[in-house]
Amino acid sequence: MKEERYIQRAQWAVLTGLALLFILICAAWIREGTGREWSKAQSGYVHLLKKYQDSLLAEDYLLAEGYSDFEKGIFQVNLPQLKRVDRCISCHNGIEDPRMENAPQPHRTHPGDFLENHPIREYGCTTCHGGQGRALTRLDAHGQAPETHWPHPLLEEPYIQASCGKCHLSVFEGPAAFPEPGSMEVFQRGRYLFSREGCLGCHKAR
Repeated sequence: MKEERYIQRAQWAVLTGLALLFILICAAWIREGTGREWSKAQSGYVHLLKKYQDSLLAEDYLLAEGYSDFEKGIFQVNLPQLKRVDRCISCHNGIEDPRMENAPQPHRTHPGDFLENHPIREYGCTTCHGGQGRALTRLDAHGQAPETHWPHPLLEEPYIQASCGKCHLSVFEGPAAFPEPGSMEVFQRGRYLFSREGCLGCHKAR
């Protein structure tokens, strides 16, 4: 009898352990799929798409058809030639979507016509904007908080002008080389101060 009890207890212990393991796996799966920032951002994007679709349904069903066909997942751009991997579009899903021109961030369309000459699939995002391209949380991706210890944090307006000189060396020639008259004032001011104070003696420029 004692041996049977021990066997039963062992069986119950194994079953209990398996049940707890199953619960933990399910909880981790749910957290991974729905609790992540990128997943929440994509849910918000789908919500905006559905609102847009519903507004079109009243006008033209054919135009609205397929507008909310969006598959969730982690998206990334591999750029071996630039030695980087950018996953920014996992949250910024509307970056190339003209319908998101007035949407809140992170869904808003990229301003201006920069992507016409700098497509994301070829240049990524962090090449110009800075930040940590592999990250999937806002804190780590932007890299602006001291605790992230990221050497190249996100550049916001108007300081993102500094990125143009990484590739377009002509901007160092003066305002005549700027794409629009009166543009890149901050870059021009920084260039002047850099030259005046002799920063090149210690700091690498480019």
